[in-house]
Amino acid sequence: MKLKPGRENREYAIGYGHVTDKDKLYAISSLHDGDLDFSQYSSVYDLIIGRFPGVEIKNGEVIIRGSKSFMGSNAALIVVDGVIVDNNYLGMLSPNDISSIDVLKDSSSSIYGARGANGVVIIGTKRGTEKK
Repeated sequence: MKLKPGRENREYAIGYGHVTDKDKLYAISSLHDGDLDFSQYSSVYDLIIGRFPGVEIKNGEVIIRGSKSFMGSNAALIVVDGVIVDNNYLGMLSPNDISSIDVLKDSSSSIYGARGANGVVIIGTKRGTEKK
């Protein structure tokens, strides 16, 4: 498979670090601020809708690959700069502050244990990825 120019060295955030495009073995969907102008969106929810296959927003929660539980929550685990946050945090986060969004859909989310069973959305902010 031929990659777009400049994507050969792209890194994806996974639970225990980063992998390059050629080394990824999991179902990872990714969106970087270099691919799209995030400033044109009013919320993170608007940014996510329609950008990732199998991902939808229901009642302020990110749902990956549909409902899996009758009684429990179907919401994906949200991780911002390595810190697990509540789904409500996405409403307070500005799309201008985001540098990347990675969605883990399968066994790659197992690093988070049972909390990652519904998938994981890893958000990297511009401030959190600054090099000092």
